[in-house]
Amino acid sequence: MRTCDSIALAQGVGTARKALLERLSIHSFGDMILNLPVRFIDRRTVTPISNLKVGTDAVVSGRIVSLARNRRGRGPVISAILSDDSGGIVLSFFRGGYPASGLKEGLNVTACGTVQSYRGFSMVHPDLYFNSQVSDAASSPGMLPVYRLTSGLTQGFMRRLARTVLDSVKEELPEVLNSQRVWFQFKMGCCQKRTSALFT
Repeated sequence: MRTCDSIALAQGVGTARKALLERLSIHSFGDMILNLPVRFIDRRTVTPISNLKVGTDAVVSGRIVSLARNRRGRGPVISAILSDDSGGIVLSFFRGGYPASGLKEGLNVTACGTVQSYRGFSMVHPDLYFNSQVSDAASSPGMLPVYRLTSGLTQGFMRRLARTVLDSVKEELPEVLNSQRVWFQFKMGCCQKRTSALFT
C-alpha cells in the first residue's frame, strides 16, 4: 500500500466507515498517519473510584461484583458494576463482542475510559484489561492514544486502523520514521511530545 491509497482499502473499512472517516478529513492512508492522537491516557496510573471526576479520562481497577445481559434493538447490552475498596462504577457495553463478552462476576479487571454520571459513576465502552493475564495492573501496556471521533466510530477501531495503516505503508515513510527508536515511539504512541516534534 502507498500513503496516497484510499482509506477504503484498509482492513476493516467498508463503505459506511469510509464515509465516517471522511467526516474527519481522512481520505487516504497518509491522512490517517497524520491524524495524530489528541492526547494519551496513562494506564499505569489507577484512580480510586471514589476520587473520579465526571468528564475526565481515568483508569480504574477492581472486581466485577454484578453483571447483567439484556437486549436492546438488534444487539445485547452488557452492564457490569466494577468495585474497588472505595466504591463502584457501572461499565456499559452496547455490543456483545469481546472483551465485554468475557466479563464474569468475581473477575478482576482494569477499565479505561471517560467518566460519566449515570446512577453514580459510569463508563460507556471502556477499554478493558483482564488483570489475571499479568501479575498486576501496572504490567499492562502504559500509554493509550485517544483520537478524534465522529458518531459511529470508536476509539478501539481508530487504534486498530492506525496500527494497520502504519504497518501497510511503513516502507514508504521518511527515513527518520524508519529508525528503530523513532518508529517505535510513533507507532505505539508512547510519547506525544516526541511524536509532535517529528512534524515541527
